[in-house]
Amino acid sequence: MLFGILILIPTSCTKLISDEFSEFESVPAVNSILVAGNPITFHVSLAEKIDSTSLTLVNDAVLMLSGSGSGSEVMTPVGDGFYASERIAIPGEIYSCLIQLEGYDDLYACDTVPEITEVKITGQTNRARYDDEGIWMEGIEFEFKDNPSTKDFYEVVLYRKQHGYSDQMGLFDENSEILLNEGLEPYTTETLVFSDHMMNDSLITMNLDFQADYDWVCWSPGNCGPGIGEHNLVLELRHISQEYYRFKKHFYLYEKNRYPYFVEGTATAFSLYSNIENGQGVIGSYALSLDSIFVELDSIPVYP
Repeated sequence: MLFGILILIPTSCTKLISDEFSEFESVPAVNSILVAGNPITFHVSLAEKIDSTSLTLVNDAVLMLSGSGSGSEVMTPVGDGFYASERIAIPGEIYSCLIQLEGYDDLYACDTVPEITEVKITGQTNRARYDDEGIWMEGIEFEFKDNPSTKDFYEVVLYRKQHGYSDQMGLFDENSEILLNEGLEPYTTETLVFSDHMMNDSLITMNLDFQADYDWVCWSPGNCGPGIGEHNLVLELRHISQEYYRFKKHFYLYEKNRYPYFVEGTATAFSLYSNIENGQGVIGSYALSLDSIFVELDSIPVYP
């Protein structure tokens, strides 16, 4: 009797999974990130069914770009689905785009390019600090000004440059209410996006940690070993639009639910944010400010 039950257990849990997908009507997808000070470009393609093997690029659409202070123009197709404009994205300007594609309803989207928010690095902190798991962490401290009377959004990106290479660092501060309020898991994103919802002052100071990169360092002749070599840290503070913020938050949740940790169970579908009327994709924008610091070898404690 027991043998019969054991035989039934695996067979009763099997189910044929079909690889046939129902017909999916293709939808135009329009994407553009407007960066203050850079030329404006758009990309147009078609979102198709799940088993499509290649992206269908659209090179015959008509894109009418308008700026609140710079008039309108028809964008120039340059191949591979890209459309270019000679105008430069200006902080504070509202840009809209009307996209016409044969066989589809007109598409429309708009966004406002934020003003530049200056950032200043105030220190390279937490040198040679170990976290609870024994990982060697570095840190960087910086400040910027926020306008308490407006709703603002930001993104922080840090690059570590050494030996001609540039690496993007995963940042976080597990004690920051600003970041914890966003629901991001520590050190799981290449960039950090956050709002000013939890900011109570106009001058904001943040201290973010990141995992240090080991190198073979010689502090003196014959005194060499694994350690942290001298390097440059380049910090980008992006003042981002709400549309860009929503897309990045949705993309984080989309990726997290596609590949959940084993203990979290099976994946949960989470759609990507889109602000394209009659289509898919996103039009977002940001204005960036840069600062950097050179971390000298003499300022780095010797690896124990």
